[in-house]
Amino acid sequence: MALLDVSTNISLLYKEAMEKGIYEIMISLAAKDGTDWLEYKKQLKRSEQRNVEVY
Repeated sequence: MALLDVSTNISLLYKEAMEKGIYEIMISLAAKDGTDWLEYKKQLKRSEQRNVEVY
């Protein structure tokens, strides 16, 4: 799955009201590959592969 590729960079830009739905989708996508999104999200942040902008 491309989401979990080591070269993946994830940028999320959304309105604050959309946050819950966005993360539900990311949790679902990661689960399809047997991955815990919350842990993977932390890993992406540590490796500077995740950018989140909320407005």
